Amino acid sequence: MPDHDTGSAKPENKDVLDELESNLIKQLEKHRILERCVEQKHQAIRLAHIEQVTHICEEENEIVQSLGELEKARLVLTGTLTELNCPDSENPLTISQIADIAGEERGMRLRKIRAELNKLVIDIRKSSSVVRLAMEKLNQHMIGIKQIVHSALSRAGVYGSRGQVALGTQLEFNVDIKS
Repeated sequence: MPDHDTGSAKPENKDVLDELESNLIKQLEKHRILERCVEQKHQAIRLAHIEQVTHICEEENEIVQSLGELEKARLVLTGTLTELNCPDSENPLTISQIADIAGEERGMRLRKIRAELNKLVIDIRKSSSVVRLAMEKLNQHMIGIKQIVHSALSRAGVYGSRGQVALGTQLEFNVDIKS
């Protein structure tokens, strides 16, 4: 990793700034992987590959867990930088405020990473809401198919209080006792 410009940053900030920048880059990478997972899940839903959706959800869960750990570490780092630079502050410094004290070159990098992260998070939220809606529609469709099949097997056209085919009706069986 190249030597970072600390500009006007205090020497004791350098290590913490290095860690913070590294943390934000890791978060950006994890979010990119998460974005690909959401796209893959959308495609799997479109093709009704439910087993693949399950596998993707497991992978997403692992990514979200590691993002949670990275976010905890980021909060500690911003807290440390707040203590070093603004000990009387009631609130931790934001990434923008940290970029202001980090020096010109590093400050620009931090702002760029923050902007990419913000955009990526917004994009992932939009994509996830589309995928969630698709999953709900697929689930409703499968429930409808199950009700139709059950109704056809039971030959019951009875609807319950919620306007759906009643699933508790008895199935009709024919047994030939002469043979």
